[in-house]
Amino acid sequence: LLSTNFCIIIEGHENRKKANELSKYIGKEYVGYDDKEEAEMKYYFLMKIIKITSLGCPSCIIMNKVINEIKNIYNGIEYEEYDYDFDDIEEYNVGKILPVFIFVKNGKEISRLCGEHKKEEFTKIIEENI
Repeated sequence: LLSTNFCIIIEGHENRKKANELSKYIGKEYVGYDDKEEAEMKYYFLMKIIKITSLGCPSCIIMNKVINEIKNIYNGIEYEEYDYDFDDIEEYNVGKILPVFIFVKNGKEISRLCGEHKKEEFTKIIEENI
């Protein structure tokens, strides 16, 4: 799993420009500059989606296409995936309806979707919270 925060040192003007282009949906913060014209940029995830599925769940398989589309659109979101049958998921209070998508921002759950949903429902939650 990726950590919630990571930093990248970017040298030179052209690399800063490229980094800005690549980080369309990644939050960024300029931390500082030094005498050598190096910029340290702190990149952080805007939010996290926790996906809880099961191997024998038809709805989970159907939702893979939707979540992959969301991943392609919003590359600044951290994704965690757990298996209902094999992983310790007690802390997420998951019922019997799968898959479960838990949206987390600043360490707090902001929304939850259970079962099959359209891409637009994911997009609405994401856009309202980034």
